Amino acid sequence: MNISTLSEILNDGLTISQLYDLVREEERSVPLDKKVDKLLYELMLSTNYKGYKYLKDSIIMLVNNEADSESFAKYVYPALCGKYGANRQSIEKNMRFAIMKIYALNPDENILRVLGKPALCSPRPTNAKFVSLCAAKLRLER
Repeated sequence: MNISTLSEILNDGLTISQLYDLVREEERSVPLDKKVDKLLYELMLSTNYKGYKYLKDSIIMLVNNEADSESFAKYVYPALCGKYGANRQSIEKNMRFAIMKIYALNPDENILRVLGKPALCSPRPTNAKFVSLCAAKLRLER
């Protein structure tokens, strides 16, 4: 059920819990790649960085349980190498640079607001830790 305006909500006499259910249903219908894009956008990461697409794909892999955080280096980097035809060091470096940009551009409060983990505000986490944190956040929203 789609409700487009506040007046329709009021006229339909929906309860708060019904409205909450509608919002959750609408959020679930958003494709995962768009949710990842939104998350990285909220962290002010530009799509111009090569690391953006690597981070996006690795987050999607972890959310879809194609890999886990313990075996990040063993499965994620080789999958990205195969997909993009780049070497592991290049992928790792570009991801690290993108994460460095996120931490350079964002005050700790914004990172805390978006990701919800105060322990990872400073210093910058590893690639695997950052991707795992993003994936965990998106899994919780499902």
